[in-house]
Amino acid sequence: MSIHPIFLPASLLFTIHQFCQKWCQLSFPFADQYLDPLLCMPILLGIWQLEQYYLYKRTITAAEVWVLTALLSILFEVGFPRFSPHFTADWIDAALYFTGTALFLLTSHIIATVKKKQLMQQV
Repeated sequence: MSIHPIFLPASLLFTIHQFCQKWCQLSFPFADQYLDPLLCMPILLGIWQLEQYYLYKRTITAAEVWVLTALLSILFEVGFPRFSPHFTADWIDAALYFTGTALFLLTSHIIATVKKKQLMQQV
């Protein structure tokens, strides 16, 4: 099991954006608003995938991924805003969590298809 291919680019892009925003005081309005929610799930799912594989020798299923995304969307967009004035509910963010999940699953599917074709060619 290797690191999911979308994990490192998403983590790097997130880190660069945070650095530019917090330390360099650079503002990219569209990215400031939407990049973090889009990258959230690929990063979290990549970490979870590694944790499940290395600790339990299992892979996460698409159903588990979608359920986790739904639960985190509810927590982030309903729970946190309800209990803290520092958070704002934004359903566009929820849509971006699901978009990030779809990207994660799509890349997983593409990788599995490529690996399967490579194995078939070896036979």
